[in-house]
Amino acid sequence: MDLPTLQTLKDDLLQTRRAAQSATAALLTLQRPFDETIQHLHREHMAREDVQAAQHRTHRAAETLAATEQRLREALIAHYHATKEKSPLPGLGVRVSTTTTPRITDREGAMQWAADSAPDLLDYAPVLNDAGVLAYHAHIKALPFVEVTTTTRVTASIAKEL
Repeated sequence: MDLPTLQTLKDDLLQTRRAAQSATAALLTLQRPFDETIQHLHREHMAREDVQAAQHRTHRAAETLAATEQRLREALIAHYHATKEKSPLPGLGVRVSTTTTPRITDREGAMQWAADSAPDLLDYAPVLNDAGVLAYHAHIKALPFVEVTTTTRVTASIAKEL
């Protein structure tokens, strides 16, 4: 090969190297923000996965807590029924409530009773439709036209500090 051809090839090589270096510099200029964005997205994805894992653990813990509290409440109620003890341990107890539900079984009998025993009630017809008013009187004296059902409810209580 002759010298001018070698020189031309050398010049082509230098020019190609400069173009390659320029392209590499342009790529690096574009690549750096892209890489930073990818890293940010990766960190964000990892953080999201961490949050989801924490939410899952919290949900499982809440379910376990609810199940444990339910078992304790059931045990407290069973203990109460066996011993009638309302506060077996500090922070644990049961509440017993009684509900009385009256029902008027004979409306005419109620009206007759009101006429004989409580004439003031006749002025308030809606009161005679209120089984609660008659139930109050039924507690004082058995009234044949009022049926009273008593329901006892036992509820376990757990102190919030536990």
